[in-house]
Amino acid sequence: MEGPELKKRKIPKPPPRRTVASPASKTLKDAKPTSSSRIPGVQTSDINSFRIQQDKNFAVAQAQQDGCTGNFMKFDSWYGNFLVPVVPSRAELNR
Repeated sequence: MEGPELKKRKIPKPPPRRTVASPASKTLKDAKPTSSSRIPGVQTSDINSFRIQQDKNFAVAQAQQDGCTGNFMKFDSWYGNFLVPVVPSRAELNR
């Protein structure tokens, strides 16, 4: 006693990808970007370094508002900017 034979559905294959670019895509490559966020004469690295400096200044101001009066170091990483408290050693305390 065997069960009914299962039928398999045929899935149509997608059309092959083009190897030659269409004329419309060539005209889009030649077009200049018209982004309004671009500022002439300012490079992305300058904007990024300015942004990092703003973040550092904000972190210092926030720590001072929270009542931190001790020493701290700014620590930059790929995940953000952090303030790390600096714990003085015994030699530094005995000066």
